[in-house]
Amino acid sequence: MGVDLRLFPVDFLSTENVRMSSGPAIDKKWGYSHTILDVPRQQSVWPAVQKLPATSLAGYDITGFLGQIIPDGKAEGEMYYGKYTTDPYGAIYKMVTAGNLGPVLRKHFPDHPTTAYVNAMPPDGLIILGWH
Repeated sequence: MGVDLRLFPVDFLSTENVRMSSGPAIDKKWGYSHTILDVPRQQSVWPAVQKLPATSLAGYDITGFLGQIIPDGKAEGEMYYGKYTTDPYGAIYKMVTAGNLGPVLRKHFPDHPTTAYVNAMPPDGLIILGWH
C-alpha cells in the first residue's frame, strides 16, 4: 500500500477465448482500463479500502495507461502504457467492485467527482486499486 490511491475502472473485460490469426486460443480474462481517477489524499481512509473484498489481478490481462514501470535509465520508475501486473511497490494489483467501494467513498468524499463516477458504475463493475 502506498500513500496515495488512484482508481483504474475496468472499461472493458472479456472472459471469452481469444484466438489470434494463428496459434491456439488463449483462455484468459482480458480487457483494458483507460480511465484514471484520483482519490483525495486522506490516509485515514486507506484501512477501510484495504478491508474491502478484493480480487488479485493475477490471471487477468488488463492494459492501461499506467500499467507498466520503466525499469532503468533516465525515466526509471515512470509509468507507461502496458499490462497491469505489479504496482510501484512490487505488489500484484487488486480489484474491488464499485458496489463495495462506493459506500466508502460516499462516506469520506461525498462531493468528489471520483465518488460520483464510482457510484454511477454498475455495482459489479471492477476497479483496479492503484497505490502509489
